[in-house]
Amino acid sequence: MNFGKRTQTKVSEKSELWSTGRGSELDVPLFPDQNRRALAFLADQWFIEPVAGASPSELPDRIFKAATSGKWRRSALDPVSYEDTLRKIATAHAERKRLEFTLPFGGYKGRAVASCPHINWAEVFALNFLRRYALFVSREYTGGVLITLSYASSIMDLVNNMPLSRQTTYVSELSRLCVLFSDHDIKFQLYDVASAFPTAEDFRTAVRENFERVKHTWTAMDGYLLEKRLNSARRNLIIDGVEDLSNVSGDAFDEKVRDSAMFCEALDSLTERRRFNKYSHRVQLVNVRGPSPAIHLASCDTSANHFGVGTGAVEIRRDGCLQSILTTEAIRREIVNGSLSYFDVDDNVSHGFVGLRSGLIVSRDT
Repeated sequence: MNFGKRTQTKVSEKSELWSTGRGSELDVPLFPDQNRRALAFLADQWFIEPVAGASPSELPDRIFKAATSGKWRRSALDPVSYEDTLRKIATAHAERKRLEFTLPFGGYKGRAVASCPHINWAEVFALNFLRRYALFVSREYTGGVLITLSYASSIMDLVNNMPLSRQTTYVSELSRLCVLFSDHDIKFQLYDVASAFPTAEDFRTAVRENFERVKHTWTAMDGYLLEKRLNSARRNLIIDGVEDLSNVSGDAFDEKVRDSAMFCEALDSLTERRRFNKYSHRVQLVNVRGPSPAIHLASCDTSANHFGVGTGAVEIRRDGCLQSILTTEAIRREIVNGSLSYFDVDDNVSHGFVGLRSGLIVSRDT
C-alpha cells in the first residue's frame, strides 16, 4: 500500500498512518459505511458516456459558448483569450478538423504528495472532468476533441533536483490513464516538449541558454511575482534528489532555490513550449488564473488545484459524493478537523495502478 504503513488501532476497524509526504504521519481511520459509498462513486469515475440531447448546432459561436461555459470555467476570459479561442474554434469548424486543446503541466508528481512518484485519484478525477468537458463541447460539434497534456522530459534534474526516473514512472502511468479515458470521439494524449529538439541534450542546452537570459532580467521582475516564484521553487525543490541538499543551508540553499525558480522560468518561457501550447491551432487550458491566451478551467468538481501536486479525495455529502483534489496543507487541516478518513479498493476499481489502491475521504455529511 503506497500511502503509508497500516496499523491496527482503536480508532475504528482499521486505521493507517497517513503520510503527508514530508515525513509527517497522522492517524487516519477507515469507516466501513463511508468506504462503501466511496467505492460506488469511484467505480463510476471510469465510465462517462455522452448524454442524449438536441442535435449538435455545428455553429462556431455555439461551440465557443460550450468551450467557455461557466459550468467548467473558473475565471473570465480576457480579450486576448476570447479572440484566440473563438478564432481557433472557427478554423477547426471551417476545416472540419478535430478541435484540439492543450493543458501544460509539470509531467511529474509533486514531491510533497504521498503517492509520489505514482499517480493517485487526482489524475483520475482530472481526466474524468476533462472528458465530461469535452463531451459538453461535443454536444455542439461532431468533429471530435483531442486534449493533449504537454510536459517536458529530461530536464527536471536541473529544474528541481528530481531524479529523472520519478518522472518516467509518472508519465508511464499517466499515459496508460489517457488510453483508458479515450475513445474514437474524445482522445487524450501526452506530448513531450523535448521531442521538438533533435536530441535530449539539445533540449537541455536550449533550456540552459534560456536560463542565462532569465538571469539578466530576474531582478527586474515585479516583487510580488518574484516572491511567488521563489516560494513555488522552495516547495518543489527536492532535498534528497540528484544532489543531496540535506546539509545545504543559509545563503547556499537560497541560491539553490533561486536557480530552481529561474530554471522553471527558463523552461516555461521556452519558445518551443509556448509555440505548442499557445501559438498554434490548439486552445490552451490552464488550472491557474493568469496565463493568456487560455481558458481557466477547474481541475475537478470542487477544486482548481492541479492534479500533479494534489491528492484525489472523495468528498461525501448528504446528497451524494463529489471529486476533490487536496493539497498537502489541506490534508493536514482536514486531519486536524477530524473530517478525513481513507478507503481501500481492489484492482477492479484501481485498474491495477499502485497509487489508486487507496485514497482519502472528506466527510461533509453533517
